[in-house]
Amino acid sequence: MIVRLSYENITECYDSAIVSSSEWDRLFSYKLPKAPYGSSTEVVVKVEEQQLVNGKLIWRHIFNRNILLREDRCTADQHEKLMADIVSGLPPSLGGFVRSHAYEHGHSSGYEECLSIAMELAYELQEILPKLKKELAP
Repeated sequence: MIVRLSYENITECYDSAIVSSSEWDRLFSYKLPKAPYGSSTEVVVKVEEQQLVNGKLIWRHIFNRNILLREDRCTADQHEKLMADIVSGLPPSLGGFVRSHAYEHGHSSGYEECLSIAMELAYELQEILPKLKKELAP
């Protein structure tokens, strides 16, 4: 059976004997526009099948399917804003350390990886910060 997925002016056809329905989402999502970084956007995609009726091939609507749009890459401005939010609960010297560490260990993989590293490290530091303050107090 041939199936057709369509969203706005984007249409793709798949042979369901070759491509499973679980693969439709993944394959079709690469044809769709990307969602802005940090958003989870779903779109409704129309799924139709091709049938032979009275000697003519027609498309019959089967169902609608929700597909999550792929996220666009993080921009430099978004990265700066998110990084500032991540380190805002830390003393400036630790915030600078987190920024440097995240850049050093993640920049080759993109802003998203830097943010992920920074979030993990900042969380760990915020957990032990009260204890460190007590230990370092005279």
